[in-house]
Amino acid sequence: MKQPLTQEEAVKLFDYNPITGVVVRRVATERGDIYPHSSGHGYFRFGLKVAGVWKSIYAHQIAWLILTGKWEMVDHENGDGEDNRESNLRPANKSKNGHNRGEAVNNKSGQKGVYFQSGKWVAEIWIEGKYHYLGRYTLFEEAQNAYRESSRELCGEFSIYG
Repeated sequence: MKQPLTQEEAVKLFDYNPITGVVVRRVATERGDIYPHSSGHGYFRFGLKVAGVWKSIYAHQIAWLILTGKWEMVDHENGDGEDNRESNLRPANKSKNGHNRGEAVNNKSGQKGVYFQSGKWVAEIWIEGKYHYLGRYTLFEEAQNAYRESSRELCGEFSIYG
């Protein structure tokens, strides 16, 4: 992930309130945006001209850059991508960030890591790019429990199952 601006540039361009999580642009651009726009995926973003090209920059990344001086992947601890309070942001890699997502909506079971195959419910989990087979179960609830327990154990604070 290439850093589009420095901490100093971010502080000059944006105001960030770490208590409320609100990020606003100090001065309108030629496009006129001062407040962030919804990304349509539960995050706020700004248009930012970098080397003459407009790029989409997430408000939580700007907030993190202002707070820490680091341009890195950021996770929203409570799962709300529009809650950019300092207390809700933490560094994460792609794997950890994925474990803090809500339940699956892209599979028929509705449970992350659980699917139906050959008359049984299969539970599996991916951690840091490694596949962990959790077993085949007759009952959906058994597979669901296996996934949730493994998520708590293997993902720790990033598990949505506390």
